[in-house]
Amino acid sequence: MEMETKVRWIWLSKWYLKVPKSFLKHFGLTNSVYLSALIEWHLHLIEKDQIKENEEFFMSRKLIEFNVGLTEDQQRSAIKQLKELKIIQVRKIGLPPINHYRINYEKIQEMIYEDSDLNNETRDIPLNNEGNIPSTMRVKPLQPYNKTKDNKTKENKDIPYGMSDTFCEEQNVTYNKTPSLLIRKNPNPIEFQTKHHTYRKDVMSIISYWNNSPGLPRHHIPNSNSQLPSKTFLQILKIIGEVVDGKFLQAWPSYSVEDIIRAIDGFKIRFTNPDYSPANKSTLKSVNLTTFFWNTYSSYIPSMFLECLNNPPILLKNTVPKEKELNPQLTIWLQQFYTDKVLLGQPKIFNQVEINKFIKGSNLLVSSMTNLRKRANLLTGPMEFCEYVVDALLNQFPREQIQIGNISSEWTYTELLPRYLGKLGRID
Repeated sequence: MEMETKVRWIWLSKWYLKVPKSFLKHFGLTNSVYLSALIEWHLHLIEKDQIKENEEFFMSRKLIEFNVGLTEDQQRSAIKQLKELKIIQVRKIGLPPINHYRINYEKIQEMIYEDSDLNNETRDIPLNNEGNIPSTMRVKPLQPYNKTKDNKTKENKDIPYGMSDTFCEEQNVTYNKTPSLLIRKNPNPIEFQTKHHTYRKDVMSIISYWNNSPGLPRHHIPNSNSQLPSKTFLQILKIIGEVVDGKFLQAWPSYSVEDIIRAIDGFKIRFTNPDYSPANKSTLKSVNLTTFFWNTYSSYIPSMFLECLNNPPILLKNTVPKEKELNPQLTIWLQQFYTDKVLLGQPKIFNQVEINKFIKGSNLLVSSMTNLRKRANLLTGPMEFCEYVVDALLNQFPREQIQIGNISSEWTYTELLPRYLGKLGRID
């Protein structure tokens, strides 16, 4: 699928979703939204010739959350209930396992139209005799908003679904009271589009600072009055507003914008600078503005905000002792060839944990050179041996898969290096 088409489809899916009334009656709101999102995406893939009608299809959880706002917990619940009803089949494929779906349209028709009072109504999914996917459900281009004859828009004072008056007042979010309507002849419900929403400046300054910090995961900000905010974005607005107002947790005081920005700076150093703890940055990859202030499920630190606010970043060299080094020059050469050939010359400052791995590799090479020189048919210097170590790894693995840990692996020096030198004819 071309990128332009894919982006346009995601944008359209975010704005409009067809949820048949009969779905709501039989499956409930959450399950209906989830099923409608799957159907819409399935039909879109078929129309774009990405799959055939009888094939399984893949739709990521993140795309579903982006399009219709269902969290992963809500999606798991919907999958479980729809599977029990035999409406969908789910099969995990690949590593890591990814859900692939198959929709039972015949079962949907059987459940929805078994009631006699629906016989004379327009069906949401009129299947043909072969049981194929209905052509009437094909996604059609959205029609522009039409005004009434007197050039006045219809008024509707409802706040968008999922947002209470109290929440809007607390978050200082205002909405235009005249949402646009899709004027069309269609049995599906009329869909709404809201405009003109504003947000607290102090909260937005924090979100913007986070987004503009290199290395931190970005959060999407609605870039126009016509763009609806996502559920995640509204959650972030609520969390930060409560932290600033002192209403987030009972034991927490109110924190200023400057306090929060200082904590973000502390987190940025921990996450992006290899010289600072933790050495394993993967423990911080799941932290974003929805979990930065508090994460109940974190096995590391529940509140990264308080940790970064109250404690300065710690240099790894102050927490990780340096390995005992037998030959410092070999360590330097190993780092040099690794940088030139694996990193393709891209400059990198190695932290103490990584330096220790180069030291361990050079220590292993010292003992290996003694044994290999006994079998060598040509004189090989220490610098050449360091280059052969990196060349042997490149001969064995794709460049992007080589890690510093390969330099410190005993297998590299006892098996890989001798085999590579034998292949080159440098040893007998």
